[in-house]
Amino acid sequence: MKLNKRWIWESLAVALLVVLGWVGWNVYQGYVLTYNYVPDIINQYESVDNLQHQVSFGTIPRFDFLSWITVAAAFLLLAAVYYFGRFAISTIWHRRKR
Repeated sequence: MKLNKRWIWESLAVALLVVLGWVGWNVYQGYVLTYNYVPDIINQYESVDNLQHQVSFGTIPRFDFLSWITVAAAFLLLAAVYYFGRFAISTIWHRRKR
């Protein structure tokens, strides 16, 4: 099997567009949720006393190294699926022409 450079670049571009679309959709959802949020000030007064007497120290990991590996693996898997799907469709198409 000979690798087609055009298909490789095309599969990477499609995978990048899907990942960027997914990130963009999450950003849009966060914007809409933030825009529509209405705080309940009256019922939140009861928890203020607890906040004045407790202080937490430390960090909460939100996006660690394993998450980067997962995103990279998903990107490469999506690109590979697109490439081999394109290869299969091209092979079937050329066999039908004969």
